Amino acid sequence: MAYETNHYSVPCKYRGKSVVLKAFPNTIEIWLNGDCIAVHNRCQKKNQEALDLQHYLPILAQKGRAIRYAKPVLSTVPMEFIDWMESQNLKAKEMVELLEQCLSVGYRAVMLRQTTSPEKHTVTDPVPVNVVDLTQYDSLCGKGMHAS
Repeated sequence: MAYETNHYSVPCKYRGKSVVLKAFPNTIEIWLNGDCIAVHNRCQKKNQEALDLQHYLPILAQKGRAIRYAKPVLSTVPMEFIDWMESQNLKAKEMVELLEQCLSVGYRAVMLRQTTSPEKHTVTDPVPVNVVDLTQYDSLCGKGMHAS
């Protein structure tokens, strides 16, 4: 959504719809059919963009390789988190789920939670164990045993 020389994001499902923009000294509200669909801090300089990452997550879930290079991600997500997320070999949907979590709890909390989760630290035993037939042992132990 463009206002004056600046651009303000709306949720992707409303792209191309006719909306009402209400400009206030510090905020911009975008309305559709009587519902406020987006609120942004007003850009104070010319040719700026106010991008809300939440607005782009549905599209990013479909275009996984675009996540690292998407303008809303680059403008809001710390590069440390982007690098960490890529190192996890996640699918696009999983990356979007992590980004959604970040919006509520923060990037560091998500990274910490993921690196300390028990699923990530399961130990597998690399030593093969042969199956042993214990029928002879059982038969020997049964001899000479008396119930009291």
